[in-house]
Amino acid sequence: MRLISCHIENYGALKNLDYEFCPGLNEIYAENGYGKTTMASFIRAMFYGLPKVTEKTKDFNDRRHFYPFAGGKFGGSICIEHNGKRWRIERFFDKKSPSKDELTLYIDNIKTEVADDADIGMQIFGIDEESFSRTAFINANDLSIASTGCINAQISGYTNDTAEGGSFENAIKALDKKRKELKADKGRNDLISKQKEKINNLQQEIGRLTQMDALLQQLYIERSAVESELKKLSSKKDALMTDRTLLQNWDTYDRYLSKIAEDKKQIEAITSRYPAGVPDREDIELLQRYYNEIDKLNIHLDALHADLGCVQKSFEEYGPPSEEDLSTLERRIRDIDDLNTEISSLNRRIQELQTQSAHGLPSEDDIANLKQKSEKYALAVRAANTEPRARMSPIKLVLLIIGILSLAAGAAMGIRAITAGYILAAVGACLAALSTAWIILAGKRARKEASEHA
Repeated sequence: MRLISCHIENYGALKNLDYEFCPGLNEIYAENGYGKTTMASFIRAMFYGLPKVTEKTKDFNDRRHFYPFAGGKFGGSICIEHNGKRWRIERFFDKKSPSKDELTLYIDNIKTEVADDADIGMQIFGIDEESFSRTAFINANDLSIASTGCINAQISGYTNDTAEGGSFENAIKALDKKRKELKADKGRNDLISKQKEKINNLQQEIGRLTQMDALLQQLYIERSAVESELKKLSSKKDALMTDRTLLQNWDTYDRYLSKIAEDKKQIEAITSRYPAGVPDREDIELLQRYYNEIDKLNIHLDALHADLGCVQKSFEEYGPPSEEDLSTLERRIRDIDDLNTEISSLNRRIQELQTQSAHGLPSEDDIANLKQKSEKYALAVRAANTEPRARMSPIKLVLLIIGILSLAAGAAMGIRAITAGYILAAVGACLAALSTAWIILAGKRARKEASEHA
């Protein structure tokens, strides 16, 4: 049980007084006449009520003593904590009779039914009013060392009923024995000495732990400072990494700008070389083919220049060819064209025969036809070779054939409006003319040598 607060409506000299009790021991210290005894009587009255007053009552009890003669309700309330619950006891007393008193009980602010003459002090403390007055409530005017039945029951018969005071010496002996158990006259083998030693050890341990706690607090402060510094450094590191990434991006951006500027210059240079427009891929591939053909024609042209030098040398030595020689060369050129046409026809026929051979052997008509054409080709070759060998060497014949073929290829390409075709046709014409002139000069030289031998 613990006292929480009290409200005194009217009780003796106290009126409209509220008092809050502190946890633990409460001490009210004031001069005489303040109301200390009045408050103590009020607290007891809240638990046990007040005795009645009759015409035969000769003593000046608390009901008569503390009744407010100035008027007003006689009593008040007290708040306590009991068994974990909050109790509020309100009592208002009649001037004489307890049967007219008013008692109201609230437990956790809930009104609880209770009889007006209920002994609440007995329910809470387990002792009656007389025992309460001799133990918890000490009044200097009514001080007594005698025990009661309730006190004896509460302390399990530690003392006998001493209402007559006959066992006072026994009580003193028992208390002295208990005192020696708690504190011996000599030595330290008693409970208080042991508890003091234990308290001393605990205080030393508390001191050591306090020092450790102070050291730990300092370490915690240092750790907090280090963690704070670490967070700052980490934030600074993140900022530096961000700046570094930004600088790298700027460097990359600058390199890209420089590359774009260089590319623009190259594009402008290329565009300036092509006023009509930059050629696309097809135009470039076509130009590449033209360059390849021009390279080939340049090789042929170099060979023709060499042959032209030989022809010029022959002209200087033997003179230009006659009309008869030129006519003979033209006839032979036509014969060669006819032979080339026949060769092309024979090649196509050979391909047809190869295709047919893939599906079966050629027939007798095919073989006879092929034999006839072969004999005809042999006769044509012999007719072409009736002149002396000196007049138609293989080199001259090859050059003549190359010139004719170049002329034919150039003419075909010229039909398709290809520039390289015109160049090839011109080279072929020159080669054919040079080889023809060479053959004619060689014929003249051969006839001259033959006439000298004759």
